[in-house]
Amino acid sequence: MTRFLFLSALPLFFFLILLPASMSAQPYDLRYRLKEGDEYRFRQVEHTSALAQSNDGRRTEIDRRVTRYFTVTFEQGIDGEVQYIAVQDTAIVIDDSEGSAAHGQPDLHNLITRKPIRVRQDLHGHVLSAKALVPLNAEQLLGSGATDAMFARQAAILPVLPAKQLTYGMEWTDAHSDTLFPNKELPDYGRGSGVRLLDKHVTYHVKDGGNVKGYGCLLLEWKSSKLFEEKIIFENLEEFTEDEAITVAALHVATENGLPIKFEQEVEQELTRAIFGDQSSVMPASIRTQTTLEIFFQ
Repeated sequence: MTRFLFLSALPLFFFLILLPASMSAQPYDLRYRLKEGDEYRFRQVEHTSALAQSNDGRRTEIDRRVTRYFTVTFEQGIDGEVQYIAVQDTAIVIDDSEGSAAHGQPDLHNLITRKPIRVRQDLHGHVLSAKALVPLNAEQLLGSGATDAMFARQAAILPVLPAKQLTYGMEWTDAHSDTLFPNKELPDYGRGSGVRLLDKHVTYHVKDGGNVKGYGCLLLEWKSSKLFEEKIIFENLEEFTEDEAITVAALHVATENGLPIKFEQEVEQELTRAIFGDQSSVMPASIRTQTTLEIFFQ
């Protein structure tokens, strides 16, 4: 009898052992499921440091920290989209860059402050449109070539989510390479033609994000490498550009509605632009950008 009870209990014993593993294998289809009238405040901090040089010995250094506060109110969107009104309450700028004390320069970071902007993104976060509901007057402030649309996109703050079902412990890599043959026109040099190489690799990891600020979260981490190379030849000029960037990021996202609870990203970029001709120049630059975004409660 004892042996019978022992044997009959074995299936239940193994079921209990395997239960946590099967629960952790629950798939999550991350997408934005925000309701009309939902309102959230976000704090976004962006710290940029950069050093650019030229072959004549000139150097330009940038060290700037911008803290933005956004109020986001979701509206009724059409199927397949999420729509919201974003208002930047303020942008606090700490600028230790060379020449940052110059007077008369417009505050570009506050161009959208207290200006409502309607943003449309698809359910995985790709931006469809961003339109200021009142004029930003970018062209009047900055001159020809500046548009309100350029600055309105700053209000599109929801990160892009993977368009696939995710489970804890999941890992995958997305890769894309392309070769293009662009044409370009420059004043005094006419029309040039060349070749452009694009290469991008992103590796993702999915983890249990625990409970953050009262939200059950999934933690999505990724690291990407991106390479852009372009060479264009004109009759009396050769233009070369190389842009290489490494990105490391982590996103705590609410499994219930896709809301970004905490986002951290660091980008290390090496950029070189060279011109060879009657007057040759090589201009390398190193840029480091650290960005955080999080739900903010007063």
